[in-house]
Amino acid sequence: MKVVEVAGPCPVMISNKEASVYDKICGKQGCTKEDLSEREKMVAKHLIGKGVVDRINGRFYPSFR
Repeated sequence: MKVVEVAGPCPVMISNKEASVYDKICGKQGCTKEDLSEREKMVAKHLIGKGVVDRINGRFYPSFR
């Protein structure tokens, strides 16, 4: 488990697999769907739901709300 700081009062807990996808997105300053495998795309959707990642114009970016 990993804790990610996002805007708001509470940090968000993410799993190890989510952390690896999050690190991949952060390391490239955002990435496209083509950069991710099918499983990583599903994990990215979960991260969007948690508010950790934003999808803007078809690219995934770390959330800094």
